[in-house]
Amino acid sequence: MAANKPKEVQPGYTGECNPEIFNLSARPEIKEKKPGQLPDETIRKFFEDLPGFPDLYKEYGFFERLSKIEEEFPGANIILHKYGVLPQAFKNLWTNDRLLNVVEQLIGPDIAGHPVWNLRTKTPQNEATTVPWHQDIDLEKDIITCPVPYGGMLLLNNMIPHRSLPNLSKQIRWSLDLRWQKPEKPAGFYGIREHLLFRTSRDPGYKIDWSSFEGDNRWDIQKEYVNDLDVLPNAEDKDFDTTIQGPWMKKWDLVNHNTHTAKMDDDVKSTWHAQQVKA
Repeated sequence: MAANKPKEVQPGYTGECNPEIFNLSARPEIKEKKPGQLPDETIRKFFEDLPGFPDLYKEYGFFERLSKIEEEFPGANIILHKYGVLPQAFKNLWTNDRLLNVVEQLIGPDIAGHPVWNLRTKTPQNEATTVPWHQDIDLEKDIITCPVPYGGMLLLNNMIPHRSLPNLSKQIRWSLDLRWQKPEKPAGFYGIREHLLFRTSRDPGYKIDWSSFEGDNRWDIQKEYVNDLDVLPNAEDKDFDTTIQGPWMKKWDLVNHNTHTAKMDDDVKSTWHAQQVKA
């Protein structure tokens, strides 16, 4: 008897869906029609014609589907980037033993996760996901291009200036921004959230407590830090706010404004972060 061919699984697929898929399969079975109930055709339309995205583009794969949604709702990639829930698959990757073994070679046996993590959703030809040169501490002079193969990893410290150029391909460029640090050092994230201990030499059987990463939405807290700035756009529905703000906007004078700082001015090009220069 021939063995069943394993089902092809797209990269990033977990089999999870939250909230539950709301389509015809979720429709309750009505055995007896009651007075006042709507015609079957109307109920079917309720499940099939989803608000916002009449077409969910299920025929497109992992590297194209978000781009099609983006055509109907510009900024969908930013909303996905700002989605504050850390999926279990990301937790597993962040604390993968092989990755932590590499990190141990860089910072030692005691390892914590920095409070910042990001899903980078670089859809093609989209200026909104361009990140200008930025760094935290020092200044370097050499520019090096670092091609990263599919499934690869790029390691850099917080003193290396780095940027992310536009995606000129026809496919979405997915990446995860994960950060590790020494537990005894401050996270330096404006006090928004503390780091999380991943591994300790004092307890080989240590179990990670993710509860501190599953509380407040850091995007909401970041925005509160800059509520007094008069350049911030206001979204009618915060769940559909396609802009990014944070305390770093007060670090330098804002000189070049963009969508994230200029109240959605159509004449201003959008970039992932505010473009800033030191005064």
